Amino acid sequence: MIESCAGDNRHLRIALITTELAVGGAEQCLARLAIGLARRGFEPAVYSLLPPPAAPRDRLVQQLAAANLPLHFLGLRRAIQFRQGVAQLAELLERQHPDLIQSFLFHANILATFATRRLRRRTRSAPKALETRPTNHFEAAASSWSPATKLVTGWRVADQRPCRARLEARLTRQVDHVVCVSRSVAEQARRLGMPTSRLSVIPNGVDLSLFSSEQAFPQDASSRLAPPPPATDSLPPTLLAIGRLDPQKGFDWLLQGASRLLAELPGFRLVIVGEGPERTRLAARIRAAGLEDRVELPGWQNDIPRRLQSATLVLIPSRWEGMPNVLLEAMASGRAVVATRVEGVEELLGPEAAPQTASAFDLDEFVDRAITLARNPNERHRLGAANADRVRERFSIDTMIDTYAALYARLCHGES
Repeated sequence: MIESCAGDNRHLRIALITTELAVGGAEQCLARLAIGLARRGFEPAVYSLLPPPAAPRDRLVQQLAAANLPLHFLGLRRAIQFRQGVAQLAELLERQHPDLIQSFLFHANILATFATRRLRRRTRSAPKALETRPTNHFEAAASSWSPATKLVTGWRVADQRPCRARLEARLTRQVDHVVCVSRSVAEQARRLGMPTSRLSVIPNGVDLSLFSSEQAFPQDASSRLAPPPPATDSLPPTLLAIGRLDPQKGFDWLLQGASRLLAELPGFRLVIVGEGPERTRLAARIRAAGLEDRVELPGWQNDIPRRLQSATLVLIPSRWEGMPNVLLEAMASGRAVVATRVEGVEELLGPEAAPQTASAFDLDEFVDRAITLARNPNERHRLGAANADRVRERFSIDTMIDTYAALYARLCHGES
């Protein structure tokens, strides 16, 4: 589909707007999308509301710069800068004059909607205002802004905070299209009043070159049924959880069951990788339970592919999601998982969801699932192989980019 309209796509200008560009699931998808669009003949530019992230969390910024993509940071830090941010983003968009604007994440969706509305309002008044010679760059640029520019927002999380979801739903009625990261998120958008005709579901994709299961699972189908080889390092078997230390990710809930989990699995350790506002509270809970020698909080790490490859089992205890990137990465790495049955999880796991999921409200079920799989290497190996196959078939990064590219081409060429 993309190849058939590659000529039409050439030079279509796409503005990709995100809240920040530190390494995270949504941010990684945006960076890969921008680079992939450029390789397909589009002309993308990337806008971040926040300042550039500090090293070593600036890997995505480096990747975008290496691809020679235009990159703009608004440098916003506080809510009081909202009006400034709208004006600043509007002016930057005027300079690019995009055919389509795509925003990701809540704050970027809000700011992009207000900035686009400002530009469209200025466009309607431009003929009268420009009867005299323009007095500044912004006024002159308004004469070239096209009211046909499409605005697409991205819903990536089925947010459980009603006020935030209602605000985003109200504003997105002004946009041309909404991309949801999973069917579950799209269903929430429909419940909040978004018409189906303006909704698309485009799942996340994972870079298979970074998260490969080929070493763990050879391509020879017969050999993939054999038990996994024994660990070659001296590290104890590991239950691995990865994510921002935020209530959404449910690590506090997981720690409520950690004592029983680790008591049933002698020799195992639990490692929770990430940074965030809950770090102090999680550390206090670990100390109170007397688990300092078996539960680790190493902070943000830059070696996630290696950690996934060496993990015995990956735990994903989220309270809500959209389509968790860590699950995609674990699957691509050939790992079995235990995840809560929140938005996007069962869509990713497909036929093997039942043995790898538990209710987000049933801690005992979650811990029981983890104990069962941790004790059964053959079943872990089977599930890990199935997970890797499913990602290769359905959730590669190229599949994601091609789907976005097809949508952008259709919208820019006026097709419904």
